Amino acid sequence: LKIIRIEDYRDKEFVAKVSSKKNYKIYLMKKINIEQNSEKIELMKKEIEKLKSLNHQNIIKYHKLVEDDDNNINIIKEFVDNGGLNYIYEGHKSMQIPIKENTLWNIFMQCMSGLEYIHNKNIIHKKISLNNILMTENKVIKLDDIQFSFISGDNSEKDKSTDIKEMGEIFKSLMSIVDGYNYSKEMHDIIQTIEKEYKN
Repeated sequence: LKIIRIEDYRDKEFVAKVSSKKNYKIYLMKKINIEQNSEKIELMKKEIEKLKSLNHQNIIKYHKLVEDDDNNINIIKEFVDNGGLNYIYEGHKSMQIPIKENTLWNIFMQCMSGLEYIHNKNIIHKKISLNNILMTENKVIKLDDIQFSFISGDNSEKDKSTDIKEMGEIFKSLMSIVDGYNYSKEMHDIIQTIEKEYKN
């Protein structure tokens, strides 16, 4: 793999856009330093294998995990060109232009489809945010950055409810970009239902 661009850099880890020398496809690589923690390495390997088995158009595709000689774990996954909904939010917020309702509905339905899929697989996201909801050039939504440590065959309904509640908060923020903008009663009702039914 050849690094094309560093997308993000933090202590002991970075995210880079990379290309394959074999098929010239573009992927995203997340490099994490695990400091010779063999137990953590084995756990992460198992969780990546679970994530690799996921196959849904609204979930980021995980391809493989590669260890290197510097105690790093490299997670190779699907690259999404347009980035996260945080860019859409910030762009509309800065120009004070509301997101069209049909666009919000489209995003919402895709997000809930992806969330339902992982919940049916007994996987909890646990880190839903504007940054982790990605959109392709073709307007396909991809949920990203599912938390390894929360993948389990014994997830409680409370954990799943937390995911749904957080998704509702995301869309409440997207609907609040322009104060007083008149979205339909149906859309407001859905957000209110989520707030009421999925309290922690």
